[in-house]
Amino acid sequence: MHWGSDMTARQREPTPGRLTEGAPSAWDAAPVPRRPDQHQPPQAYAAADGVWPHGPWQQDTPVTVRYAAVIAERLEQGIWDSGLNVAETARQMGVSRRTLHAVLSGEVLPDMRTIALAEQVLAVRLWPDPQELLG
Repeated sequence: MHWGSDMTARQREPTPGRLTEGAPSAWDAAPVPRRPDQHQPPQAYAAADGVWPHGPWQQDTPVTVRYAAVIAERLEQGIWDSGLNVAETARQMGVSRRTLHAVLSGEVLPDMRTIALAEQVLAVRLWPDPQELLG
């Protein structure tokens, strides 16, 4: 039987190595690993004279944060240009307003689903070209 949304939790086969008697395994209790290249929220990489998402950036800013900043700028402009507000944009995307706010404010890196949905709803390109990040 394949893993499908029509299966209930009782129909699914247990994952090898997991305790199946209800007690959490050591794996379940382990902390979520952090990416080695990002130990702070994206907004924290703005230089002392910078502001999220416009920069300027600290010298050690990961490329993922630079991408997130461009995406946040374009997302903010796309929302403005569409005449929508953050709540309505989030509703049309099918995400929470909190998720959209976290991306816009640099609290989190946007995930691919959020980027794709925003591009569809706003009809704008959010993902930057690598050449935009040079310099």
